[in-house]
Amino acid sequence: MERTSFLAALLCLGSGSADAAAPGVYQSPPCIFAAVGMEPIMECRFPPMEASEIVFMSWYKEERRLSPSDRRFRRYENLTAGSASLRIPRVQAQDAGVYTCEVGTNTHSSTGNGTKLEVQGSTPPRNQSAMEGCVHVTAPQEEKGIIILLRNVVGAVLLLTLALAVIIVHFMSGPTGDSE
Repeated sequence: MERTSFLAALLCLGSGSADAAAPGVYQSPPCIFAAVGMEPIMECRFPPMEASEIVFMSWYKEERRLSPSDRRFRRYENLTAGSASLRIPRVQAQDAGVYTCEVGTNTHSSTGNGTKLEVQGSTPPRNQSAMEGCVHVTAPQEEKGIIILLRNVVGAVLLLTLALAVIIVHFMSGPTGDSE
């Protein structure tokens, strides 16, 4: 049983080059449903390597390499720890697509399994089976008017109570001057 689990884990990690020395690259989540304006995050994991072993780490959208100088994307890399991530601040509809990461050394490279990014309004798709295992990055629900009203009323009551307490303390302390 343990051997089967170990082999299954190895199969999950590996994609890309069939070379036995090639690092397994795994991406998560497999898919993201993001509302316009939100910030989806894609993770890329691979076996830790010495910094001198890693020649490159790249991200692709629909098999087109994303330029490291493109400010639309934020990359975070800790190559010696075996992790990297790609963030898309204020995601837009045109950002939808499949994103993959690739890690390469002098002798081989491996590509991740990909993350499908779907960008839409604040509601996720209705196809529930397509949503399994996916991350949803949506805008927080707007507060109901009654909640806002109650918060404002409670704040006003607290402020008036504090002001009244200050006035009472001032009058109870009596005159401050010396009289003989």
